Amino acid sequence: MTSNPQKNDGIKKEIVKLIDNIESSLKQPLKYGLLLMVGLMLSASLLAQKSKVKPLSSTKDQAPRSAYELFDPQDELVHKRDRTSVHYRNKKGTNTAIVTSGSSLNYRENNQWIPVENKILANTSNGNKDYSLASTKNRFKSFYAAKSDKGVKVEFKEGTVVEWKNPQMAWLDINGTVIGNLVKGNTVSGVVENNAITYHSVFNGIDVKLTQENDGRKLDIIINNKAALATRPVNAKSLVFYENIAIPSDWKVELKEQRGRITQSTGLKNVLLLDASGTEIIRYTEPIYYELNPGSNPNPSTDVYSKGAIDGSYIAEIKNQSLFLGLDVPLQWLLDSS
Repeated sequence: MTSNPQKNDGIKKEIVKLIDNIESSLKQPLKYGLLLMVGLMLSASLLAQKSKVKPLSSTKDQAPRSAYELFDPQDELVHKRDRTSVHYRNKKGTNTAIVTSGSSLNYRENNQWIPVENKILANTSNGNKDYSLASTKNRFKSFYAAKSDKGVKVEFKEGTVVEWKNPQMAWLDINGTVIGNLVKGNTVSGVVENNAITYHSVFNGIDVKLTQENDGRKLDIIINNKAALATRPVNAKSLVFYENIAIPSDWKVELKEQRGRITQSTGLKNVLLLDASGTEIIRYTEPIYYELNPGSNPNPSTDVYSKGAIDGSYIAEIKNQSLFLGLDVPLQWLLDSS
């Protein structure tokens, strides 16, 4: 089968419309956001709003396609690279530019622009030996442990953060008081698939999935069935998933209370981590909870606003340079049969 070069050039010129990623800039922070699928799946993460365009194609066994996979590497005009674009020379002398709506295609290191790669691979660096897995081809370096008890270590030029330390779960009453004892997460092995690692049954019947993305990371807490909620006390009003986040000694935490995007509920919707200069480095964005119906698309950009989706809120406490961050999920919503 032969192809039409002129037709291919036309297709390439339209590729700019197919890039779907997170709004960002070099000086903007990494961003986290949360989703809850009841199927169940709670999605927590490092991400901001997405652009209103279609994503590059992907398959079940393949990570989302990069702009670099669509062209012959020999045709790239490397000197034209910047954070959000790549350029290629076409056979007829014209050029094709692929430009994102803000998401990073490249990162700056050693005075050159290098393509972002999100796959989680074996850690071959000299440091962080407690973390056998890593994704380091980005402006932030992420290190994952083979087991779930180490958390995720993230290195920035401004400092190092360790997330998802000591995960715990608790039931709260109507006054926000913990009922009984905090339930510690199980130590389980992770399963890696391309740019994601899943720790199954961190809590009984509840999985945790971390997905590496160009400008952040998405965290899904997956409640597989309602049996996982069977131990709830009779006076419980919400279920909270906690994590400890260790931050540098000169960083600060800023809490943002506001209205949600979907149901307009009020609460703690954004949690910011600022470096010593007051620059925002990380933002944990508004939690979103929703049920993943059988056969539906799990992509938050298309499914998160489906019937039944609600805004979520955080619970936050700062102790000794550690952020104790909780994801507060209303029990009424979890048990709603509709």
